[in-house]
Amino acid sequence: MPTLASEEITAKDFTIWAGTLASYQGVETALQGIQQHARDHFDEDEDDEAEQSRLLTISNGIGIIQVHGSLTNQDSFWNQFFGITSYGEIQDAIAQALESSEVDKIILDIDSPGGSARGIDNLSAYIKEADKIKSVDAHVSGVAFSAAYWIASAARTISGPRMSESGSIGVIAILQEITGMAEKAGVKFHVFRAGKHKAIGNPYEKLSKESAGIIQSRLEVTEGFFLDAVAENRGIPRASVKARVGEGLTFFAQESVDNGLMDEVLSFDSLFSRLVKARGSASQTPGSASIEDNVMGKKLTPEAEAAIAAGATEEEVLALMAEDESAEDETSEEASTGEEESSEETSEEESSEEEASDETGEEEETSAPAASDNSLVVYLKDEVADLRLKLADAEAKAKKADLLEANEGMARKIIGEYVSGMAVRLGGPALEGVDKMDMSALFSAYTSHRAALVSRFPTEGKAQVHDEEVDEPAAQQTSAEIRSIRANTI
Repeated sequence: MPTLASEEITAKDFTIWAGTLASYQGVETALQGIQQHARDHFDEDEDDEAEQSRLLTISNGIGIIQVHGSLTNQDSFWNQFFGITSYGEIQDAIAQALESSEVDKIILDIDSPGGSARGIDNLSAYIKEADKIKSVDAHVSGVAFSAAYWIASAARTISGPRMSESGSIGVIAILQEITGMAEKAGVKFHVFRAGKHKAIGNPYEKLSKESAGIIQSRLEVTEGFFLDAVAENRGIPRASVKARVGEGLTFFAQESVDNGLMDEVLSFDSLFSRLVKARGSASQTPGSASIEDNVMGKKLTPEAEAAIAAGATEEEVLALMAEDESAEDETSEEASTGEEESSEETSEEESSEEEASDETGEEEETSAPAASDNSLVVYLKDEVADLRLKLADAEAKAKKADLLEANEGMARKIIGEYVSGMAVRLGGPALEGVDKMDMSALFSAYTSHRAALVSRFPTEGKAQVHDEEVDEPAAQQTSAEIRSIRANTI
């Protein structure tokens, strides 16, 4: 593997991407919108720690975490509106699932074309540590390509339906060069640097052969990290990973099982049911505290404790305790019958003593149910407390839903204003009714107008003109562009 020629190069100089080209373009478009509007309208420093992660859903003791859309290392409130997910959000959702007493097992529901290479290694290590506390299984509901597969490989098992796809193991770097376009427009850039390899791959100069070699070296190093992770996580020799699945190809579910990328062709419902049943079986293991909890405060007899230690089920323990209670009742009845027969042969004084004894016995008999009643009262109090907690949780979720609805309305308004502004810049009328469009239609309008705007105004939003059309105002615009570019490259 080639060695790096310089340690000066960082991710800020160029982007190494573990995903498809479409996922890269999706994140770039989203980040442009986020940077344009988020700071002006939302306070990112608000305390949302108490709220449940938008990626986490809890059902029947299973924490389901959505890993959907293109992946980024940048956390932002706007991620949810642009269909992208950050590694920080995924890690926070896993942390909440680990801390929640309602979650016993975790499923990563993955449908992603991949994303940024930066930050994925830390998340992968975190998933493996989380699996030591609560099992973490991955299910590929759509695709798990590149960085998304890196995430999946860190889970205990990987499954997916037959049309799911995995793989695309490899990395790419996207560089943009505008020197040819600038030359046609009569613009020339001068890049000054202190440091031979500083800012290589910038768009304002042609890429030298040496710089291309350095960038390729970094790609191969990153690819090596990826191959090492898959080999370790999946138990496949590194050479086999590279030769069989490590050249960027993708595979359907059965192919993925055959080459070791997945463990099983399985629907999400089947995986979920399996984990719920396993959770139920685990809660009924011999000698577990749950059997004792389910007898609702009844005192375990020596026979019942011995049965639990021997591996009896909850039903068998309860039946044994019922038999013991029945035997105690029969013994009590026989003793009562003997006392009645003897009372007929005794004197009035002895009868009085027996009546007094009977009264005492009645008091004891009434006190026994009282103990049971107290247990029932405690049980009902616990149920009421549990219902109150569930009600409070429902109210909190309702408030969160109202907040999300309000935020979505604000986002729709902001994006709509921006799209309408682009329409005006393109020479058309301002769009009407954008505040009533759904988010998917609004994003579609944003994408089409943005593409048209970039096509029409390729250089800092200024239209290209032929030489014979250049006049004094156009020359002044060009000078303004050059000043802007110089300022941005400092």
